Parts: sequence; structure tokens; C-alpha cells
Amino acid sequence: MPSSEQRQGLDVTDVTVSYDEVAALSGVSMQVRHHEIVGVIGPNGAGKSTLLDVVCGVRKPDSGRVAWAGRRISRTKPHQLGALGIARVRQHPVLDEDVSILTNVLAGSERRERSGLFPRKEAGSHTSPALVERARELLRAVGALEYADDLPREVPWATRGRVHLAKALITEPELVVLDEPGAGLSGPEVAELGRILRGLTRRTTFLLVDHRMDLVLQVCDQVHVLVAGRILATGTPEQIRADPDVQSAYLHED
Repeated sequence: MPSSEQRQGLDVTDVTVSYDEVAALSGVSMQVRHHEIVGVIGPNGAGKSTLLDVVCGVRKPDSGRVAWAGRRISRTKPHQLGALGIARVRQHPVLDEDVSILTNVLAGSERRERSGLFPRKEAGSHTSPALVERARELLRAVGALEYADDLPREVPWATRGRVHLAKALITEPELVVLDEPGAGLSGPEVAELGRILRGLTRRTTFLLVDHRMDLVLQVCDQVHVLVAGRILATGTPEQIRADPDVQSAYLHED
């Protein structure tokens, strides 16, 4: 049974970040519980990227606290996140175009070795039969198994994003931070991505930052609306849809 700290998940408390005396985040607080998908949406310039950078150790907050499973990570360096069970999938990550999709996913296990998450006897064995089977299972889970032996340039754009997700999941993270996973996807592709993410929550927790309202409201348990560096609203997708302040600030911004 998980301890109380393990159940705490991710806690962002009163985080403030400024650039040249201009506030990018002002007193932002939010929580992500285990096995949830929590979304952050907002218009361009709302502070979404800054929030991700703070959670992932790229930017240190001027004030406030970020904790994972009860442990403060506000000063953790990005390369140390893997050892804490946190993985980030960037908006424009790069695949090795000269090797197969399966090999790209297996390469994700090397980050796990460097973080000390492999038992010592397995270190360096990222092509072991068990790990290859795990990689294939993950490709199946994200709907990309049919491309396992293909080169990345032979794979549809939407599928490349799922490959990056599988590459992150092979490290067996507890928390995956997704940076604009809906970018460039069609409506049906967004729906398929949402279905895939929901199917992964039994083992994984997700923090999803995106401007795609359709994806966030479809897949998330809880949604935070960020406007001008502040949390404007927090609630279920149904509550966010009905919130007049959100409709004014975001849904009807066009």
C-alpha cells in the first residue's frame, strides 16, 4: 500500500517567476494526484511553458515550492528528474532518423540507466530480450507497433509523437509531463491520443500542458486555466466549459 507521501503526487505551491521584472507566473498553485491526468490550458503568453520549466527543473522559481511525493524538487536539475520517476515529453523532441522506431524507444532506457533506476545487473543491457518486449508492448499501447521496424521518416507525424511517449514510458516513470502533445494533430488524431492517455493512467500520472481545448477537456480529470501568469479557474472539464470567465478569457478569445 502506498505511503501518504507517495499518494501526495505533484504539488506546486505559490510559485512566482519574473523575467526582467515582468511576472510570468504569479502565485501559481496546483496539485496532481497519482493516476490522474491534469491539464493546464491558456492563451499564448499565459505562462504555460514557464510553469513546465519550473516543474522540470529548467527554471528555478523566484519564490514558491514544487514537491513530488512529498519531496521538494524546486532546485532539482533536469537530468536528475528520471531518478525521481519524472519524465518530460517535449513539444518538438528529436528522433534518431537513422535507426528504427523500436531502437528509438529502446534508447530511452539509457536515461533510466544513467538515473540509477536499473538494477546493477541490468545496467547497459538496453537490448535485452525482456526490454525489447517491453518496448514492443509500449508501442502497442500507443498504437505504433506496426511501425516498430520502420525509420522515423517513414512514420506519420501523429505517430512520431506517440513514439516519443513510448520512449518516455520505457523508463517506467510515475509522472509524465506532456508539452503540447496536441500540436499539429487533426481532430480524429486528438481523439485517438486522448484514448491512449486514458488507457495509460492505471500505471502513470500525467501533467498535460496544451492550447488544444478539445484534447484537454476530453482527457483530463482536472483542468487549470492559466491567464497572464495566474490561475483563472480550476475544475472538472464540465466546470471549465461552463465557467463564464474562462469563456471570456480563452474559449472566445478569437
